[in-house]
This record gives sequence, C-alpha cells and structure tokens, in this order.
Amino acid sequence: MIHTKNLLLACAFAVLLYYGCSSPEEPLQSKSAQPPKIEKVEYNPHIDQSSALYRDTIRIYGQHFGVKLNNVAVILNDIIIEPTKVLDTCIWFQIPNNIPLKVYNISLVIIDDEIKNFAKIEVLGIPWGDFVSAELNAVLNTNVTVKVFRYGQVFDSTYQTNAKLMIAVNGPIQSKYSDDKLVYNYYDNQTTREEGHRSESGSSRTNIFYDKIDTIAKTVTDIVIATNASSYNASPMGSNTNSDMHQIELGFGTYSEIENGIVITVKHSELEQSIRKVSYYRNYSPDNYFSNWSYTPIPPYPNDNFITIVLLRKKI
Repeated sequence: MIHTKNLLLACAFAVLLYYGCSSPEEPLQSKSAQPPKIEKVEYNPHIDQSSALYRDTIRIYGQHFGVKLNNVAVILNDIIIEPTKVLDTCIWFQIPNNIPLKVYNISLVIIDDEIKNFAKIEVLGIPWGDFVSAELNAVLNTNVTVKVFRYGQVFDSTYQTNAKLMIAVNGPIQSKYSDDKLVYNYYDNQTTREEGHRSESGSSRTNIFYDKIDTIAKTVTDIVIATNASSYNASPMGSNTNSDMHQIELGFGTYSEIENGIVITVKHSELEQSIRKVSYYRNYSPDNYFSNWSYTPIPPYPNDNFITIVLLRKKI
C-alpha cells in the first residue's frame, strides 16, 4: 500500500514538473486557438492621365507603396516594367519605346500583393507620327563649275556664289525605334519606259531620306536627303538625256516642332562640322550638246548661309 502511494506521488510530481518547466515560447495548444488575423493593405492606386507617348514618365499615386524599387513592379497587360522611382505615395515608371501602340491595362505588384487592372492607358507613340514629305532648303557659299560641250568645243567656267539648293522628297516616310533613337528610313525608286512607232522614252527617279532623332535631347543625327532623276527621249528627229543628282548628308542638327511636323536646322556656327557630303549636279545632253553644272560648298560660310529641312505630316 505504501509502495502504491509513493508511486502515485511520483507520477503527480512528474506531471507538475513537466508543465511547470514548459517554455513560454511553447504555450499549451488549445483546440479553440485561431491563427492571427492579417489586415489587408489598401493601396488605392490611380493615375491622372489616359494616354502617353513612348518614353513618357507615368506616375501612379496611392499609399503604402514602400520605398524599395525591387519590391515593386508595374505590368502593362503582360509586359513587366521596373519602376524608376518609388515613394510611399507615388511610383514612377517609363513607357517602353518598343511596344505596340494600343490601350493597356495597368496592374501593380507590391511584394506578394497584386492589384490587377486598376487603370487603362493608351500608348500613342510620338506627337507627329510618320511624314509624307521632306524638303531641304539651303543657301551655301559654293563654287559653281559649268562645263559645256557644243559642236566639238568645250567651254569651262567656275565662279563663287551663295547658291540656293533645294531637295524635295515625297512619300510615306515612316519611323521605328532603334537604340533609343527614332529612325526614319525611306527609299523609293520609280522607273517608266514607253515605246512608240519610231520613238522611245523613259524616266527614273530615286528618293532617299534617313535620319535618327533623339526625342529627349531634341537632336538629329546621320541625316541623308537625296533625289536622283533622269530621263531620255529618242526619235528619228534626235535624242536628249537629262539627269539631276542632288544629295546632302549632315552629321547632326536640332529640331523644333511645328503644327504640321518638325523643322530640322543646323546652327550657322556648326555648318562646317555638320556637312559631310554635298553632291549637286545637273546634266543636259541633247544632240551635239552637253552641259554639266556642279556645286561644291566652300567654307567658311557667311552669316546668311543656312540649312533647314521641313518634315510634314500631311501636305498643305
């Protein structure tokens, strides 16, 4: 009996010792215990515009965004964009310059939270879009060389003058983005040929325009504008051939926007550095006659010399 009583006391002591020494970090589990309630964060994101251009910076306003860039991502449909700046009440991001022009749903991911399709934005590209014409006008100090062959004799003359140069290119001058530059590249060649009973005629014309535009710095580089045209006519009465080759290449310039397009200019002080090539020739060759006019710019350029290129979105 005493032995049994001692055994009961020992068991009771062991139970008390177990519960009395339990760590406060290991509380007794209750069947009725519930996991802690997590409150949902209200971010309330919104934007204050409905459209944007390539490379525009957009602001998302709201609250509780935090301040860490790597905790936040902006999503346009399925395109993930890293923000450029994050504050607790504002997120900045830039419209990529290589995405299709259309309306996008904007979503936001903050750590593990995702706010889907809280706004829409239409990406419009650039203000002026594609062009239908480019026209260069220039006045440059130039050596003009004239060669004339007539009835077996050659006549040469050279004189210096402020020559007026003009090159006009018409056609759909379209753009695309490459290496963060807006590149316009246009090439068109048209050829015609007609045959009569005892005559033949034909013509050919090539139009070229190329440039790279930085819409942030408002600069233009690698400019080429050219027209090459030729025609001929042959019949028993005689024949003649005409050809013009006009091409100007510029290294750089700046642009300003006008209502119907843009105007590219080269500062007078930078004309010599910007001009890379000027090929400006005119040939006229009827029977027993030939004339050639060539223009070669000669720096330094007087104060009234200039170069402008006007690109229009639609014809006036």
